[in-house]
Amino acid sequence: HLHYNRGLSCPVTFTFSSQVLDYLNIGATALPLPDLNNHPTIRLIYAYHRGTSETLFSGTTYKYDNCNNLTTLYLYNSYRLTGPFPKFTNANLSYLDLRYCRMSGGAMKPDGTTDESFVLPEFTFQNAPELADFYWSSRGSSSLAKDIHPNALSYLPKLYHIIWITWNRTTGPLPSLTNNPNLHYCRFPYNSFDGTIPSFQSNPNIYYVELNNNKLTGDIPAFTNLTNLYQLRLWSNNLTGIKQFENCTRLKYFWCHNNQIAGEIPDFSGCPRLYYLVMYNNQLSSYKAGAFT
Repeated sequence: HLHYNRGLSCPVTFTFSSQVLDYLNIGATALPLPDLNNHPTIRLIYAYHRGTSETLFSGTTYKYDNCNNLTTLYLYNSYRLTGPFPKFTNANLSYLDLRYCRMSGGAMKPDGTTDESFVLPEFTFQNAPELADFYWSSRGSSSLAKDIHPNALSYLPKLYHIIWITWNRTTGPLPSLTNNPNLHYCRFPYNSFDGTIPSFQSNPNIYYVELNNNKLTGDIPAFTNLTNLYQLRLWSNNLTGIKQFENCTRLKYFWCHNNQIAGEIPDFSGCPRLYYLVMYNNQLSSYKAGAFT
């Protein structure tokens, strides 16, 4: 526990000789991230609220490569953390928080340069199958203005909560979510995603969908049998239609204002708990008889 010693610093990278270290907290210090690759016991790393200029690499090697006991990597508001994503080779990593950093995304190449083909490459989580919570938001224009690889999340069967915010930098379609049956929170607001909204039929536990402030097009799908869905945030896109929902018995909050939705408001009888519905600034012209009974 070294956190909140703001004057604590180190002129170069450092490591720990202890081979039984389990927990490390250097939050709110001036210490750099230690190099602990292949460490046999490290389980929890907290390094939040720091302004140290650094990356997640020592040379071209991920600093926590093959730390197989590592479950938590909490780097929230490491606001001078830059560079690409590593390939996370942590078999038990379940919680990864990279919010409010300046990472560019992309992949580290053997020569030390960055492969900028995708902001989140396909292989990033191939060896981190336990990951349940993944949070990333960039600062300003630090991230690549590129797509997420379509299969970047396909190796995460336990994914529970994802946050991805790049302030209009990430482009292209949403990544595939078909291999994430445990997904509860799907949060991709304030990007530049285009393409259509998924139906979430492969995500029966979905509870909270936040896709507002993108460039998504087409219809809001006919969400069916999503009995855990509680909040749906779809405002400020380029959506043009809305299908009828069926058996969304828990849905309470639904925002779809500031789109281009035309035609008829559908029947919401499949959403008996709907309490808060916001649809202003669209092109709606009528509603189906009994839509709100």
